[in-house]
Amino acid sequence: MKKKDRKRQARLARTAFIRGMVATGILAVAESSGRPLSRKVVRRVLKSGIAVAGGTVVADALERDDPVKAMLAIAGGIIGAVTVDSLFAMADQEQEREKDGKEEIG
Repeated sequence: MKKKDRKRQARLARTAFIRGMVATGILAVAESSGRPLSRKVVRRVLKSGIAVAGGTVVADALERDDPVKAMLAIAGGIIGAVTVDSLFAMADQEQEREKDGKEEIG
C-alpha cells in the first residue's frame, strides 16, 4: 500500500471514529435528561466510535475491491471494542480494590 493510501485510510478511520463517538455521545446526553453520563454510557460511546470507524473502513475497502483490508478492518474493530471493555473492566476492578481498602482502614 502506498504511503498516500495509508494516510487517506487513517484519516478516513479517524473521521469515522469521531463521527460515531460524537453522534452516540449526543444521543446519550439527550437521553440522560441532564444527569451525568455513567461509565456504561461512556463505554458505549467509545465502542460506537470504533464500530462506525471499522464499518467505514470495511465499506471503503470493499468499494476498492480489497477484501483483505476489509477483513483486517473487521478484526481491528472487534479488537478495539474488546479492548475498551477490558480497560473499563480493569478500571472497575481497581476502583473496587481501592474501595475495599478504604473500608478496611476506616
